[in-house]
Amino acid sequence: MFSIRFRCCLDPDYPLNEVYAPYEDLAIRAFYYPIETRLDFAQVNSTLLPELRPKNLIIPEQYSMAHNSKSPTHNRIEFVVQYNATTPMKYDEQMSISLPSKKMRKRKIKIYPDVIKRLELRGHYANPEIGIASLTGFLCAYDGAYELFPAKKKVGALRPKYAGQLTTDTILKALQKRNLSGRVVTHPDGERKIVKIDSINSAITLDADGMSTNIQSPKEHRMMLLDAVTSYLQALC
Repeated sequence: MFSIRFRCCLDPDYPLNEVYAPYEDLAIRAFYYPIETRLDFAQVNSTLLPELRPKNLIIPEQYSMAHNSKSPTHNRIEFVVQYNATTPMKYDEQMSISLPSKKMRKRKIKIYPDVIKRLELRGHYANPEIGIASLTGFLCAYDGAYELFPAKKKVGALRPKYAGQLTTDTILKALQKRNLSGRVVTHPDGERKIVKIDSINSAITLDADGMSTNIQSPKEHRMMLLDAVTSYLQALC
């Protein structure tokens, strides 16, 4: 590959004599110019980046000054890309992005590397500088932490969907069947009701219309309380 500027000339890494052999008898002249193709950071920092001037440069974290201080290349200026607009990228680690929402406060979701590897970016129809891609995976929302795991195969719902209307009395009856007792208090908003189960440090919040619940409990009791709440509902699937 050749260019008017000598420093952009690159010699491909394959046996040129074998590749050019079919063209020797044709009216095509192939020239072989041995060139030093190794590119050091001095050329990147002094020549390439000032000419290309990328808006944002995504590089492995090892090539930035912010990487692990235990690394043998830490603070070695000859192994550092010197550019203002850089985004260090960590390999095989989770990436965090913000989830915008008009109804709720912004939340962050961690995306696992295997999900990122499958991204197929395409340009936005109105702005070619923006890349768009669809994500496929299992979203795990646990204790307020959101994580997107790779979907290895298609499966149905992780648990059945239920429909029906609940009251505090039905919740108390379901708890009694499991040898638990609860007390009903009014939510600070004056509309919702809270069933508190002091013995297991848990609470079930019931909306005013009885169509939605929220379970707050230690991990070891959550599935039991979920089973209690749904025992008076109809399974849809």
